[in-house]
Amino acid sequence: MGNDREHLAHDYDLLRHEREAHLGPIWHFYKKPLHITRADGAWMYAADGTAYLDVYNNVPQIGHCHPHVAKAIYRQASALNTNTRYMCDVAVESARLTADLPDHLDTCIFVNSGSEANDLAMQIAMSLSAHDGGLIIDQAYHGCTELTTALSNESWRHLPADQNPERIETLMAPDCTGALTPTTRKQQRNMQPTPTGR
Repeated sequence: MGNDREHLAHDYDLLRHEREAHLGPIWHFYKKPLHITRADGAWMYAADGTAYLDVYNNVPQIGHCHPHVAKAIYRQASALNTNTRYMCDVAVESARLTADLPDHLDTCIFVNSGSEANDLAMQIAMSLSAHDGGLIIDQAYHGCTELTTALSNESWRHLPADQNPERIETLMAPDCTGALTPTTRKQQRNMQPTPTGR
C-alpha cells in the first residue's frame, strides 16, 4: 500500500510538471489540483480511487459519461464530424426539438460550449438592442471569450463602485441556505460565512 501511494505521488508530481511545462502557468482553482481519471453520473474519481460528488464542475444535466450520450457521440463521430455549413440530417433532427419550446423560440444555433453560447447571446442582444450592457450574477463564471470575460466582475469587483463598468449591473446570487429546515439551519449557523455588507 505504501509503495502504491509513493507511486501515485510520483505520477502526480510528474503529471503536474508536464502540465506546467506544456500548458504554461494556466490559472486553476487549487494549489494542488485534483488528478481526476474518470467520472460516472454525479461522481468523479481521482487517481487514488477517491470518489468526489461533483456539484461544481459543470456537470451535464444527466451526469458524466451517460451511456446513451457516449454511444450517440461515438456513432456520430464515427460517421461525420462537421459543422452546420453543410446539410446534415442529425443537426436538423436535433433542431426539431424546438417544437417542445414556446412558439417564439423556434430557431436554434449549435455551439460547443457555454462560453460560446453566452458570447453569441450577447452578440445577438447587442445587435437587436444597439446597447452593450448586461446583467451578471456576482462571482459567477460567464465564459472565457473576450466578450464574456469582460462581463465577469472578477477583474473589477474590488474597485470602488464609481470605477465599475456602467454598462454592467451585478445581481447577488440567492442565499440557498434559506431553504434549509430550521434544524439544519441551526446546525449550519456556525459554518455560514458572515455577510460582507455589499
